[in-house]
Amino acid sequence: MLFTASKRKIMKLVLSFLTEEEIKNLAVDINGIYTFQEQMDGGFSDLVSIHGRRRAKKEIEKTIAAFRANAAISKDRYDTSGFKLVDDLRKVLFRKSFEDRMLEWFDRKRLREIRERAEEFYKLHPELRPRK
Repeated sequence: MLFTASKRKIMKLVLSFLTEEEIKNLAVDINGIYTFQEQMDGGFSDLVSIHGRRRAKKEIEKTIAAFRANAAISKDRYDTSGFKLVDDLRKVLFRKSFEDRMLEWFDRKRLREIRERAEEFYKLHPELRPRK
C-alpha cells in the first residue's frame, strides 16, 4: 500500500529547509501581510500529495535549490516570490483530487459540445459569425 505525506508534513518540511530570513522575504504585502505559510496553505488546498515523506523530502530539496539559484540571478519579482516557490512545489508534490479532475473533464466535454453546435449554426448562417 502506498502512503503519501500529508500536506501539513510537507509544509513543515518546506519550512525546515528555509531560513527565517527567507521565510520573511517570501511574505507578500497584499492588503496586509500574506505570510509564506498562508501562501502554501492556499496553494496546496484541494490537492492530493503524490509522494511519501522520503521522496517528498528529496523533491523539496531539489525545488528549493533550483528556486534559490533562479532567485539569485533573476530580476523578476515573481521569480523571487513565495508564489513562485509554492507553484513549483505544487507541480512536483501534488495532483488535483479525483473530483476536480472529473469536473474539468466534464467542463471540457461541455465546451466542446457548445463549440460544435456553434459551428453548425454558423455554417447555416455565415453572415452572423463574429469577425476576428
